[in-house]
Amino acid sequence: MSGGGWHSTIVLRNSTTRTIRYRLEFRTPVGEQLNLRLSDGQSNWYTEGSLFAGGTKFIDTADGGKDLQEGYARLSTPECPTTDAGTTCGAGISGVTGSLIFKLSVPPQATWEVSIPLDSTSASVSFPYDNSNGYLTALAILNPFPSSGQRVRVQFRSENGGVVSEKFIGLGPRSRTVRLSGVAGPEDGVPGSGIAKETAGTKGTVTISSDSFSQIVAFGLLANPSGALSSLLAINDPLF
Repeated sequence: MSGGGWHSTIVLRNSTTRTIRYRLEFRTPVGEQLNLRLSDGQSNWYTEGSLFAGGTKFIDTADGGKDLQEGYARLSTPECPTTDAGTTCGAGISGVTGSLIFKLSVPPQATWEVSIPLDSTSASVSFPYDNSNGYLTALAILNPFPSSGQRVRVQFRSENGGVVSEKFIGLGPRSRTVRLSGVAGPEDGVPGSGIAKETAGTKGTVTISSDSFSQIVAFGLLANPSGALSSLLAINDPLF
């Protein structure tokens, strides 16, 4: 995310003993090319460069002003065609790891930062969630496939293992959605605000899985009442 008080830094690290070329694509929530301005002066829907053996690269967004740009980044190689239909190359590069750092500035209160690792795809991923005592949990879910949509199940279980809520979300090709749990959702006439008001006042585990056992990418963020953010790392769920 960039603009509206948000700033993003993508950190890439080459863990191999050879130089690796990379391409980092920027895409909108619906998978279209996103023209993003970087701190080095570049302005394009992708950026390319070299990672030296054992080296690290920091890629910063420029000050986006008041207008918020949001979407996601996709790591690939320069061998992928610039019109990339996704049929000749997959996401990720062997030997390259990294993280994404979000920074939110809310003058004059504070600046908050949160870091999440580069995600690999999985058919199911779980996180702890907490929507009690003023806390709220946000979920980001991506369908990485370029030409096919899929249905994703989001299931919340309480501390005692009981199902609190279960919702299904349809995602188009290369589409990403961000949903806030614990508040009224689209089914309550408030479009885009959430997915499970039933989880308000509860905490436990949320499991996000593909209804067709296909691959998805997901991560979670926890906001406390002061507005500070924490990343939620995936945990193993013996149910999947």
